[in-house]
Amino acid sequence: MRRILVISDHGDPLAGLGGIQSGGQNVYVRELALALDKLGWLVDIFTHWSETEKPQVEKLGSKGRIIRLGAGHRGFVPKDQMVSLVPTFTAELLEWVSQNKVSYQLIHSNYWLSGWIAEKLAKRWGIPWVHVSHSLGMVKATYSNSPVAETRIRKERQILHRADSVIATSPQEKGILCKSYSVPATKVKVIPCGVDPLKFFPREQEKDRTALGWKKQEKIVLFVGRPEPAKGLEVLMRALNHLSKKTVFRQKLVLVIIGGHTEEAREMGKKLGVEYAIRLLGPVPHEKIPVYYGAADVCVVPSFYESFGLVAIEAMACGCPVVASAVGGLQFTVRNGLTGLLVNPGQPQDLARALEIVLTDPTLRLNLARQAARWVAHHFTWPQVAKRISTLYQELLQWKNAQRESFLHSSF
Repeated sequence: MRRILVISDHGDPLAGLGGIQSGGQNVYVRELALALDKLGWLVDIFTHWSETEKPQVEKLGSKGRIIRLGAGHRGFVPKDQMVSLVPTFTAELLEWVSQNKVSYQLIHSNYWLSGWIAEKLAKRWGIPWVHVSHSLGMVKATYSNSPVAETRIRKERQILHRADSVIATSPQEKGILCKSYSVPATKVKVIPCGVDPLKFFPREQEKDRTALGWKKQEKIVLFVGRPEPAKGLEVLMRALNHLSKKTVFRQKLVLVIIGGHTEEAREMGKKLGVEYAIRLLGPVPHEKIPVYYGAADVCVVPSFYESFGLVAIEAMACGCPVVASAVGGLQFTVRNGLTGLLVNPGQPQDLARALEIVLTDPTLRLNLARQAARWVAHHFTWPQVAKRISTLYQELLQWKNAQRESFLHSSF
């Protein structure tokens, strides 16, 4: 029985995307678990019981489960306040495991809060532990105006050094882990995120536009994510304002925004004078997102930092070119001039120029779209990712077994 425990404290894998704290991590945990399920792993995912209408235990895949714990406070809790729930979450997890008489061979934690919990469990049970950060406190402190508690950075460093293996989703993230957190390079494995090739594949733009009721002559710029400062939506709106003044785009330019905080995005659009060109859709179920990628002319990821950039590969898989900031993992996922264009972060005029190039050259757009879909299909699918992570799990289990045998022999 190859049963693994996955911890995603604040990221329920079945939470609706675009919410206050649901995004790439939720997708990563869900899709990886489903792909591992097909490889024969039994995956139990422990998460906070944020949505009280959901059941405590919910099936995922053929053998996997999502197990929700109240941690003394059922209902939504902002992740910045979830530090106080760590002890109770850990205690309730241990109680659930004991009552249900299950045992795990390996732990896979997601984000630093989950890593904090995993550290206690791995030590208690003596089993291998894999950690993936999704975002890093040091990076957030550098690229956003949000204050980052010293507790987080100190705990992240401890987690990264105590985990048996650390997954970086891009070479750029590995560089930060090794340089800024002094993690030994041999401990860090670069394994990217992926897409489900049965859901994200090259699409027919005209067909998708008809399905959505979008006009053929519209120039659709798509943004998927929350309007938080680090995601660069304000930069995109400023670029849109610049483009809208050009005759070629008059009455044709539309910015479609998928994600939560629609009122915040609306107010931002009014402030920057582009509210007339904005179409706010709010959160969209993940399984329905491909049609929007297929219908758009370009998907923009103007973030100030992304450890990987899941939106970028989802868009490219559907044959939608990407214009993205040349930061973090986006430099790994987007091949400049081949699958999309990379621009300097925080520069509206640079972004506007790149968008103009893609939106006014149909031949270039078609070439980018074709190459983008092939690039993702060859390098970034969940079956490919799951095989690499499965191999890592097996190596860690063999290593831990060898450690136990060596200890037993040395004891006699």
